[in-house]
Amino acid sequence: MWCYRRPRVDSKIDQIVRRLWHSAPRPEQIQRVEEEYTELRFGFDEIAFPSFSMVERWNYDRFTDYLGTWKWVAEALPHSPEAASISILRDELRTAWRGLLRDIKWELYLRVGSFKNAEPGATTDNGS
Repeated sequence: MWCYRRPRVDSKIDQIVRRLWHSAPRPEQIQRVEEEYTELRFGFDEIAFPSFSMVERWNYDRFTDYLGTWKWVAEALPHSPEAASISILRDELRTAWRGLLRDIKWELYLRVGSFKNAEPGATTDNGS
């Protein structure tokens, strides 16, 4: 299994993104990602695997388009008291971005296992 968490840019932008991330209740699937899948049953012999990251260089518009793909935020905000604050967050983000291309970094997390002593009927989907 693998996942990546919210993106990192720099401390100021990360703080703004963190406020957006926490502006709406997150579904169970997102909670699992935040836990790096450590709370899921994993019926295989786990193999230690180092974390690593991926990096993309984006401008402000590409980054905010990406943030718009967070479905749970988009669905919750129109009905949330935080809805009005989103335009403020976007303005803060634009100011912090300063028109530059920025490196966006996502930490990747993997749970890697072996079938050697796997539980009978073990699957990688953990029943979800």
